[in-house]
Amino acid sequence: MDTEQYRQKLLAKEQELLADMAQTGSEAMQASELEVLDEMDMAVRSEEKDTLMNQKSLDFDLLTQVREALGRIEAGTYGKCLVCGRPIAEKRLEAIPWAAFDIEHQEQADRAD
Repeated sequence: MDTEQYRQKLLAKEQELLADMAQTGSEAMQASELEVLDEMDMAVRSEEKDTLMNQKSLDFDLLTQVREALGRIEAGTYGKCLVCGRPIAEKRLEAIPWAAFDIEHQEQADRAD
């Protein structure tokens, strides 16, 4: 398997996530700094801040997966299921380059969550 195309996709996704996280953090700070006029404003801004922080957390989790996939490329284990070692389908890797499991083990992991 030629991993260079996947490495390029992963590096692009890493940069995208870092930019998104910086933007989200900036927006969360702005939501905190705005003058609050009444309780309704406070509630709305608090909810907005919570939503932004939740998005940042999701982005961080995905960034971790992307960086782990880059590590697997360097280690020579990219494209192999972390559970059984079987190859991950190329269609799956095209759609989700940071995939760590074959479809069978991903479904098992999803059911466990």
